[in-house]
Amino acid sequence: MDEIEWIKSTKKFIKLVTIIVIVFAIIFLVITLIRNIINDEWKYISKDLLVAFIIGVPIPVLLTICYIIMYIIEKVINSGRKVVNFNTSYIRDLPRNCSPAISSLVYDLKIDVYKDYTATILYLCTKKYINIEKYGSSYKLTLGKQTDYLKLGKCEKYVINTIINNI
Repeated sequence: MDEIEWIKSTKKFIKLVTIIVIVFAIIFLVITLIRNIINDEWKYISKDLLVAFIIGVPIPVLLTICYIIMYIIEKVINSGRKVVNFNTSYIRDLPRNCSPAISSLVYDLKIDVYKDYTATILYLCTKKYINIEKYGSSYKLTLGKQTDYLKLGKCEKYVINTIINNI
């Protein structure tokens, strides 16, 4: 998980906790008020309101401050990135020999390890650098017929060294 996804998931978590705390405080307040009205205990209402206020206000305020800090951090991180305009007047042509990991990096400015490197392995299989052989329910990757590694990019050499040569 990169820093952008971490910030987004943290912001979602802060929103969720804030909503849960506010809902809990409101439910607590309603239940205690109904209980006090039914039992005709008017002297405890001020104490119950104070408890509901202590539960329902400071925690959401603190979480809102945390959310604002996360928002500012996200804006600072993303301020250096250039926004790519994907309208029809701006078309990028990637070279055909560009690996899927590099294409993904150019497209969305991040590399998803599971998707992009799996796509790179399959790309190397189509170019005959790697063979995939099935053994029962598992698969084994071996070197293919193609041995001219000078045509490969760094990320493709990295995949071959990692998968085949365990380097």
